[in-house]
Formats: sequence, structure tokens, C-alpha cells
Amino acid sequence: MNTVGVARAMALNICYALWSVVLGVLLTDQELSAQSLCGAGVIVAGALLVVANPRELFSLRKV
Repeated sequence: MNTVGVARAMALNICYALWSVVLGVLLTDQELSAQSLCGAGVIVAGALLVVANPRELFSLRKV
């Protein structure tokens, strides 16, 4: 955690819920529902907002 930082480490830790959706579909006969896709999207968006700086993420290249 000294290298990555606490906020980024927690964002990576919370992604286990995303992997449970992916592995549930791939390894079992679990159906992929709209609710699962929406939840996975929220997880990815939240992790991106924690890990990346939103200003840098959406800014255009400075010329």
C-alpha cells in the first residue's frame, strides 16, 4: 500500500464484485441480467473515479 496508496488499493479491492459477475457467467450457467450489467458498470465507474483524477480523465490534450 505504500507504493499504490490507500485509495487506489481499496478501489482495486472493491472490484472483486465485478469479477464475481464475470466468473459466475463464464464458469457456471448463471444468466447475465440487466441488473448484473448495471451493477458491473457502477463498480467500474466507481473504481475509475477513485483511481483516476476526474479532471485528467476527461480533459483534452493541451496544445
